[in-house]
Amino acid sequence: MNAPNEVKSYMLEMGRRARAAAEGAAAEFKVGDAQALAFPDETFDTVLSAFGAMFAPDQEKTAAELLDEDDG
Repeated sequence: MNAPNEVKSYMLEMGRRARAAAEGAAAEFKVGDAQALAFPDETFDTVLSAFGAMFAPDQEKTAAELLDEDDG
């Protein structure tokens, strides 16, 4: 049993349902390591993290990784 991944999976499923119900907007949700995101640098115009970064083992590394994904 891997409780952290089970919680993540549950949270993603709840997000999928809520997003699908709200205005029908398309969104893709993925489980991953916030300290080593699986996207090339500058992939996104904007990166948001409401709660995920605060639970990462190394918050500074996580913040740096989020900034690498942002092309701003």
